[in-house]
Amino acid sequence: MKKILVIVTSFFCIHLSIAADLHEKKIDTQQNLTQSTQEYLKAAENGSAKAQNNVGNFYLQGTHGMTQDSVTAASWFEKAANAGQAEAQYTLALMYSQGVGVDQDEAKSLHWLTQAANQNNTKAQMLLAYNYHTGTGVDKDDTLAATWYRKAADAGVPAAEYMMGYLYQNALGVPENDQEAFHWFSKAANQGNANAQLFLGAMYHEGKIIKRDDQLSYAWLDLAALSNDAKIRDTSVKLRQQLATTMTQHQINTAQQLANDTYQRINNISSDE
Repeated sequence: MKKILVIVTSFFCIHLSIAADLHEKKIDTQQNLTQSTQEYLKAAENGSAKAQNNVGNFYLQGTHGMTQDSVTAASWFEKAANAGQAEAQYTLALMYSQGVGVDQDEAKSLHWLTQAANQNNTKAQMLLAYNYHTGTGVDKDDTLAATWYRKAADAGVPAAEYMMGYLYQNALGVPENDQEAFHWFSKAANQGNANAQLFLGAMYHEGKIIKRDDQLSYAWLDLAALSNDAKIRDTSVKLRQQLATTMTQHQINTAQQLANDTYQRINNISSDE
């Protein structure tokens, strides 16, 4: 079957920046207000995996009075990871992948990433799926990629939902199924995923999988055109302009209102604001 003529690759939706993730780890704010760094250290030394993970973050970022030390950070993450702390397992996987605080080791990175993913850490599931989809550090395997994307999608991760649509549309690791593709694109689009909004806009215009609806098509393209990704934005604007030439002004106004209402719903904005 003829595929939707929108040039958007699977890579645009992932936006997985390992370096950024290593430096943007979030700590439990409430605990920060009630426990001193010394109390964290004491708890970590007494075997608390959560405290070990937090102390690892303190050393990784050089916060809470700690001097930045990625080697010491890695040792604390390793303790927490061995105790089954999923966030520490994920962070340690990134460190082994990049050689931060440890010798670069893709096998160990894969081990800890898989451990975290098996504990339903959605960031680990997404990165593991991406690695299998692209063959990054592992043999390319779209079946395994689909398995991990599906787990993250079932947990409600918009980028994973989009990827399931993409995989079903292109028969990558799953049988080709345009209805399933539409289902997953719809879920992702309704959570604000611009890639999915673009694909959904194109599908409503083509009218092959679902009944053609130019107003819905225009509305989804209008939302996708708000993307910070230049490729998505430019493609959406171009398709929207082409579509507008076949619509009346009333239809365009209705579509724009629909887009505005959908934007407010997605972003939990009251119509009174």
